[in-house]
Amino acid sequence: MFKDFLGSRKWKEKMHYSIKAQLNELIKRSRSHEEIYKSASNPTAAQIWCALAELATDVKFLELRLKRIEEALKQPRVEVSKDVEEL
Repeated sequence: MFKDFLGSRKWKEKMHYSIKAQLNELIKRSRSHEEIYKSASNPTAAQIWCALAELATDVKFLELRLKRIEEALKQPRVEVSKDVEEL
């Protein structure tokens, strides 16, 4: 699908390997929605939207995780007595 939209795949060869790896992973993840985007009137655009939805899901997960960490850091610290430390 991306090949039709972006022409030749040679542009990917010029990418830094770490970015290329991330792009390939995102394309792979978006393929899990293949049945959906292939039924669209513009499958290439639909695949891009599916990839964007995958990224949005990742961002939401990280926001929730960060919120939990921030809340944990706001909790008062509990002092541990030496007796407990020796166990």
